[in-house]
Order: sequence, then structure tokens, then C-alpha cells
Amino acid sequence: MQNCPICNNQPIEIVHLPETDCKKIKCILCGSFIISNTALADRTIDKVSKEDRILFSGYIRENDERGNILKLLSDDILKIPEKVASYNRLTVVDKLITLITYFARTSKYIGQEVKIDYLTEFTKFFCKDANELRTLLSYLKERGYVNFLGSLGSTVLSTELTVAGWQEYENIKEPNINSKKVFVAMSFQNSAMKEIFNRAISIACEECGLNAIRMDLIEHNEKICDEIISEIKASRLLIADFTGQRQNVYFEAGLALGLGIKVIWLCRDVEKAKLHFDTRQYNHIFWKDAEDLRLQLVNRIKATVL
Repeated sequence: MQNCPICNNQPIEIVHLPETDCKKIKCILCGSFIISNTALADRTIDKVSKEDRILFSGYIRENDERGNILKLLSDDILKIPEKVASYNRLTVVDKLITLITYFARTSKYIGQEVKIDYLTEFTKFFCKDANELRTLLSYLKERGYVNFLGSLGSTVLSTELTVAGWQEYENIKEPNINSKKVFVAMSFQNSAMKEIFNRAISIACEECGLNAIRMDLIEHNEKICDEIISEIKASRLLIADFTGQRQNVYFEAGLALGLGIKVIWLCRDVEKAKLHFDTRQYNHIFWKDAEDLRLQLVNRIKATVL
């Protein structure tokens, strides 16, 4: 294998993991990830569009930089379009926010140099190519949020976040700080889960002075996806319960993360083993019944946003 199976670029390193059916790949665009030999051999990745593969490259790199190396099996490859659906809907403003946040979190002090390589780092900002990243950086410079300190070779740019950039970061790092809305992503297809919402999630939010929002109770004339995105963008917090493993819950939690909105992760304890590979690293509340969830959720909300 000469190229990375995800982004099709030359990998830096391929390691055969002993006593497993997997290889660990370290790619200049994707970062590090593990993929099964079966997934490589059956070429499942060929069924995924180039655009989705580039976005998934950024998703892998984001997880790698958090210390979570993804393990991809054939079934996981087929789920790539679902995993990147929220990133496909990111606006230019969303990507600018991601860039400013990266500068702030990478810098330890005002004026610290941050190096950006167009060719190897565009995916981690969910840009489609290096030129899109270059254009976004130029816009931030024009607005006075970053300074260009000089070029370090043909593709590497030396930059710094300005005082105005730090002020903008302070404005965006706590989105919707005055909002009382909490978007709830979960399955409402059976009476048991509706009871969990009514007796645990809704009450816990009320105890914390917040209002739980569930889409099946909202009257609207817009397309459901547009209304969901609008409500998530207006929320202080998103609560995601993965009991039942509904794909929309993964989509909505991923969108909230991309927008900088904090997520509280829930799952009934008996379904812990069913959680998908890319969310297991988050600190879930595993609940037994409504009262158990209410008590744990009140404490988590207070620790997260209050």
C-alpha cells in the first residue's frame, strides 16, 4: 500500500500490529489511526466520495490530537457519510470560529508564533483544500484578528493571534452564554424514553434554571434539518442520549461540538457496549432509571455550564 487509504496521500508510517488484523497508519494529513486489513482489502473506502473522505481525514486528525486514535473496521468506513454530515453543513463563519479557537488554544500568550502549513493542515479545519484555508487566513488578517509574521518555506505560514483576535475568542468560547435553551437529542420512539425525558432530563434542566427543548414538540414550517440546526445554534447546551443508537443523535452531537457548544453524553448502562467507536472516549453518564439519571444530570449540568 503506497497511499493513505482515507485521503490518498503518502503515509508517513505504517505499522503492522502484532496478533491483530490491523495496521496503524500515521498520515501527514489524517494523523494516526488504526484500520483493519479486511477494510483495506475489500476497498470499502472506494464507496465514499472524495469530499467526505477529506472531511473524515479532518475528523480523524481532530481525534488523534485529543489522544483518541480511531480504529476503523469495514462497517465504520460505510458510516463515514453519516459521521461527516455535520461538517458538510459548516458555514464559512463556523470555519473561521474553528480557526480562531485553534489559534487561542495553541498559543500560551499574546504574540506567540503559530505555524500553519496549508498543504498538511487544511483538513483539521474542515477545509476542502489548501486554497480554502489560505483564503480564510487572509480574511482573518484583513479583519485584524491575526498577523502574518512571514513565510517559512513555500507552504508554511508564521502567524500570531492579535489582541483583537483574543477578544473575539473570548466572545465565541462561551456561545449563547445567556441562553436558557438545552437541546435534547435522543430517541422518542417509545414510551419508556419519553418517560426518561419527562421524569429525568426535563426536570433536571428545570432544577438548573434551564429549558429542555425536544424537536418533536416544536411546531415549525421549515425543513426538519434546518430547524434542528437553528435550535442547536441557539442553545446553551446539548444533551445527547445514545440509548437506542439513533443516527440523528450522533449527527446532532457532532454538530454541537463543531459549533463550540458543550455536550453532555448519556446512555442507559445496559447499552454501554453498543456505543460507536468515535464517542466512547467521552465521559458519559450511564444511568439505570429516571431518578438515577436526574440526580447525575443535575450535577453534570452544574459542573458544565453553571
